[in-house]
Amino acid sequence: MESQNPGQIKRNFFNGPIADIYRALDGNSIVGAFVLTFCLIDYLTWIEFEDEKLGYNKWIDKRLLNICYRDKAEELYSVRCGLIHTYGPSKKILNQQFMGYHLLSCDPGLHLQRVNNNVLKICLYTLLTDVVYAAHVMFEEYQPLIPDEQLWRLKQQIGINRTSAPHFYKDMHAALGVFDQYHPVTVDHVRSGYSHHVLWKA
Repeated sequence: MESQNPGQIKRNFFNGPIADIYRALDGNSIVGAFVLTFCLIDYLTWIEFEDEKLGYNKWIDKRLLNICYRDKAEELYSVRCGLIHTYGPSKKILNQQFMGYHLLSCDPGLHLQRVNNNVLKICLYTLLTDVVYAAHVMFEEYQPLIPDEQLWRLKQQIGINRTSAPHFYKDMHAALGVFDQYHPVTVDHVRSGYSHHVLWKA
């Protein structure tokens, strides 16, 4: 990642861990997309706060502003640990500090709710679009100049040699084309892109 242009750095990031989630969904990898979404929060946490473990909750509290995330950061970190480390329960779930999680592809009304038991329901449609929108807001805050500390960490992240991100977001994935079309972009635009190009694609 040689460019120090904030717009290009943002495109590089979106073309990597963000577009990869949508590409996984093109292959109907729902659990894979969940895993990558929780990893995406890790990557964004590291950019902003460096310490992934301590910063994860801090990033969720700072960036995921929908009221449904309030007081859920620690439990979401537990879900993240289960998905990444065991493909199942985390230590806190095994110790019954949390009662488990139920993954949903597209049930936004149930996102981060508990119905008839204490198992947390997590909707990929809502979580992913909220996190992608939060990433967009974070990079917009870095305009016109990315702080040195964040720039250094962005430059340490993975890139593919001799490749560059497309100029247009739609060329990364059609669902990301909303970042070419709208200014300012809202979370509803991000959800619309997901709906049209993931849920309802031909």
